[in-house]
Amino acid sequence: MIKIDYRDGRPIYEQVADGIEELALRGALPADTQLPSVRQLAMELSINPNTIQRAYGELERRGVIYAAKRTGKFLYRTMQRHCVPRGLTNWVSRLSHWPVRRARSGRPRSSCAAG
Repeated sequence: MIKIDYRDGRPIYEQVADGIEELALRGALPADTQLPSVRQLAMELSINPNTIQRAYGELERRGVIYAAKRTGKFLYRTMQRHCVPRGLTNWVSRLSHWPVRRARSGRPRSSCAAG
């Protein structure tokens, strides 16, 4: 079940996307499960269909779901992205480029140890 908290500082579409992703990670939604249509889920949650569409777009971007032409949205058999907590994703991408930045800075390796 997806819970919407209107007092939460996060946008509603993000709460919906996080809720679906959490259900998938816990196994409550098996792989290749067809998600409800945008209109159907919007009615169930009593929110605007544009919000659901945006949540589905976010889930596609994260690699959690895929769209099948004229059939709907489905959960990937295995999620394409690594299960890195959302807040750390930006740091992981920054760290992957760190050696390049250090090399370009011209500073010796020892001066980069602390930052």
